[in-house]
Amino acid sequence: MSQLIRIRKRLECFLRQIKYIIAFVMLEKEFKYYLKNQSKLVEDYNGKVIVIVGEEVIGVFSDKM
Repeated sequence: MSQLIRIRKRLECFLRQIKYIIAFVMLEKEFKYYLKNQSKLVEDYNGKVIVIVGEEVIGVFSDKM
């Protein structure tokens, strides 16, 4: 395998990892809210799909679409 192909594969792998990091950072506030309020959210919305923006549940859906 040529060196250019190896470099390209490494770069592609690095870019995939960066995408995951960016996604986590963008959702960090929502994830912290979920963890902090997990018991109450499960109690209120068990079996439902919820949409959290910031520190607020803005949508509730059944699991059937």
